[in-house]
Amino acid sequence: MSENKQIAGPILAFVGGLVILIYGAVEVYIGEVASSIGNLNGLPVLNIGGVIIGGTLGIVFGLVIMASSVAVPSYPDSNLGLGVLIILFSIFSLVSVGGGSGVGFLLGVLGGTCCIVFGPEEPVRSPPTPPTPSASPPAPKPPAPSPTADPLGRTQHACPRCGKISLIAFTVCPFCGHRF
Repeated sequence: MSENKQIAGPILAFVGGLVILIYGAVEVYIGEVASSIGNLNGLPVLNIGGVIIGGTLGIVFGLVIMASSVAVPSYPDSNLGLGVLIILFSIFSLVSVGGGSGVGFLLGVLGGTCCIVFGPEEPVRSPPTPPTPSASPPAPKPPAPSPTADPLGRTQHACPRCGKISLIAFTVCPFCGHRF
């Protein structure tokens, strides 16, 4: 269902832009025909330049709206900017070609609004899963014997003369000086 909502906006905006473009093209054509008839008969033709300029702007505005509506599905993260652009140029078309008799204007504003509102959905994020406990924790490794430890794994020994304890690495008792 959300796919239909996301594509409805660009379709409405595209149709609105097409209506505005057609009205602009018709206005340009009528202006050219009226200009040529007036020139042939020597009649004064009023405001033909304004009609042609308005029609040309209608064509340009319609093309911008259509291009923006085509870009919305291609760039879903830009739906806000493209939707605003569609709405603005639909409003601008009111001045040039009357918004395509109002129909192109309404379709463009509605389509641009749908592009903004029904943008891409945020992906559903699942909560992180806790690590699974293993059957039994690994046994700690026994400490590696130091290179100076004796074969039985002792690290200290008592001096036979004074009885004080010193490290096995000492070959002379640090307390009395007796050699081991």
